[in-house]
Formats: sequence, structure tokens, C-alpha cells
Amino acid sequence: MARVYVGERFWNVKMEGWSDCCCFIDEWLKVVEEVPLKNELYLVFTRINSKTFEIYVFDPAEVFFKKVDVDKGKSKVDAGRV
Repeated sequence: MARVYVGERFWNVKMEGWSDCCCFIDEWLKVVEEVPLKNELYLVFTRINSKTFEIYVFDPAEVFFKKVDVDKGKSKVDAGRV
């Protein structure tokens, strides 16, 4: 199992990996359902260790990295302009 963080929240998801990539399966849909995302946003995954990832939301229209506040359903600026 891997742990995926979005802001302060986290989910345990099953991860399948290969030598050059990995994918999340079982429980990943729960993350997608609970994180308020629009279609035009990109997810940026940061690998913390072999089984822990932090997800940032990138909105190319605003050129900001945002962390999603899952509890309130709103985004807040986390790291300023790129």
C-alpha cells in the first residue's frame, strides 16, 4: 500500500510499480471523488519516499501551484507564481 497526501488529508491506495513508473489502483477513485478538482487542472505528484506521495494541483491558467483544501472544497495558493 502507498499513502497519498493532498494537503493535510491522506488516503491509503494500492500501488503497482515497474522499473520506470507506477500507478495507483484500489482506493484511487476515492481520492478522485473526495478532492474537488476541475477538468482543466493538472496533478503534480511529489515522491516523499518509496510509498508516500504528495499531490499538488497545478492550474496552468493561473500559473500557480495550489494545495487543495479538501475539507472546505476550495483551493488556496501554496507556493506562489512559477
